[in-house]
Amino acid sequence: MRDGIATVGPESTPGRRMTETLEFFDFMRNEMESLPSRWRAHREEVFGPAGPGAADNG
Repeated sequence: MRDGIATVGPESTPGRRMTETLEFFDFMRNEMESLPSRWRAHREEVFGPAGPGAADNG
């Protein structure tokens, strides 16, 4: 993507679109890194510390 931006020029219309796309992918990668811990916190809030189905295991 960076090579494409350099090829067409960062100020060209395609270059600006590719720059935005690259920024979106960087944003998503950063968000995905924190997603598992956010899910675990949400799951614990909804189901409690033992998780769903804990009563069935005892």
